[in-house]
Amino acid sequence: LDIGTYDSEPCVRIKMPRDRPQDKDPDVRITHALRTDPSTDIYHRNYLLERLAERLKKKPQGGVRALAYIRPDNFDEICREVGLLGSEDLLVGFASIIKQLAQPNDLYGRLGGDNFLVLLERGTIRDVEAWANFFVKKTSDQLFEISDQSISATCSIGLTLLDPKPKALAALLEDAAVANEQGRKKGGNRVQSQDFAETHTGILEIDNSWIERIKSALVDNRFRLVQQPIASLQGNVSGYYDTLVRMLDNDGNEVMPGEFMPAAERNDLMKNIDRWVIGASTVYCKAKNPNMLFVRLSRNSLLDGTLLGWIKKQLKSSGVDQSRLCIQVTEADISRHLKQASALAKMLRKLGLKFAIEHFGLARDSKQLLDHVEVDFLKIDGSLMQGLAADTDKQREVKYLTKSAAKYDIRTIAERVEDANTMAVLWQLGVEFMQGYYVQEPEVVLEDTDITDTYTGVHTGLHSVPTSTQ
Repeated sequence: LDIGTYDSEPCVRIKMPRDRPQDKDPDVRITHALRTDPSTDIYHRNYLLERLAERLKKKPQGGVRALAYIRPDNFDEICREVGLLGSEDLLVGFASIIKQLAQPNDLYGRLGGDNFLVLLERGTIRDVEAWANFFVKKTSDQLFEISDQSISATCSIGLTLLDPKPKALAALLEDAAVANEQGRKKGGNRVQSQDFAETHTGILEIDNSWIERIKSALVDNRFRLVQQPIASLQGNVSGYYDTLVRMLDNDGNEVMPGEFMPAAERNDLMKNIDRWVIGASTVYCKAKNPNMLFVRLSRNSLLDGTLLGWIKKQLKSSGVDQSRLCIQVTEADISRHLKQASALAKMLRKLGLKFAIEHFGLARDSKQLLDHVEVDFLKIDGSLMQGLAADTDKQREVKYLTKSAAKYDIRTIAERVEDANTMAVLWQLGVEFMQGYYVQEPEVVLEDTDITDTYTGVHTGLHSVPTSTQ
């Protein structure tokens, strides 16, 4: 520990020695050598594929999964320029960027030759694309030192989203490789996502199956709330939670939102799910007394003219302290339906509730929304957190959003924070709160039986779910 300064402010500097491989136990070093590529020091092909097959057998904790297939552009020309040994040094540089940008739960390695593969687990597909685009940009901006030369290089990344519907590993790798090749044919130095048109040709059949399962779960009260803590970066506030929802199947197994929510959105069932979540959230507030509980509304509920009256009745019957509830709506939905969102926010705040905009900072005119909507919290979109610690452009954007919020006396929350470096940068930029898997994974704080016994209104509302998709 050392006394020092940072940006003219006093600080305590912490110094830790590197973990040198030669200091490790010999067995650990042997195991490491058997698993890794000797040049790049990341997983070699065989071990990578073994780990990947194991990981795909398990469902993700939340969000989405994607494969990123990475190849340097014009590698043959680079080989002729720097030679075979020099080209290998370039691949070592690529591996170094992967290790630098990968997050703890990512799985990555060298497939062989100039091919690299990364399994990404992120909150949304936007986060996946943000990571890939930042990787491409960082690669093109970097000078690779090879012997006595400094060369520049670009790369292409093929992305394929891992659909909840099972698919063979070989087919997934082929999809990612094809997407990569498409990007290279377009000139390289880009991210190319797989065309999912063929993948989802059976979407109507899938929806028909999910509609019945969702309705059954609503009627039988087979939904549950999970809460994700929101941590203060200022150290003076606690007891903030974000509310997420899970569905249970007939056997009691947990179904993640990414599996059933798309079908619910396409078939006008989100209003029913939203009302269940709001009702159950009042139970949670009554039982646990959090300082603030964030509950999200879908676009369907935003446009539902009967919602406000329903919320008034729930608040009155539950007797909950409404100042503990914050309703959040996405920036995209507010931008498309500004009049309705402005009116809803105003009425909710009159009732004593708080209002938040989530996934903020993606629109071309994000700041202008604050002139039209009364807001208590801004949740800065998680895609801006991807690579934030090393991306000065993103840091300037987050700083701008933070200052804009401060002018309106709005508190800021960073979404989907997944590493300590990002947390440190957010603190320096003045962001007040953060949430994400780095803080804590979502957990069940109030069991289903508590909701069933305490909030009979859940059952009353759910039994009225219409039998038609309309």
